[in-house]
Amino acid sequence: MTEQEASLLTSEYSHTTEGSLISLLVCAGVVVVVVVVTEWACVQSRRRATDPKPYQQATLELIGVFNGYDSAGTLTP
Repeated sequence: MTEQEASLLTSEYSHTTEGSLISLLVCAGVVVVVVVVTEWACVQSRRRATDPKPYQQATLELIGVFNGYDSAGTLTP
């Protein structure tokens, strides 16, 4: 193998490695974005589930009154 062939082979390997590294970094970036967006969506979903809307709170209080509880949640005789 001549020096020119060896140089060409090294150059091709270097370009292949550089392309693989760029592809790996792009894939890692995409994975990070997907994980962050998914986690954010889950947090928003949990927050909506735990924070009742005003009409939901009023409905729960009304149901409680009919079941013998006042708006503070204590049982009334």
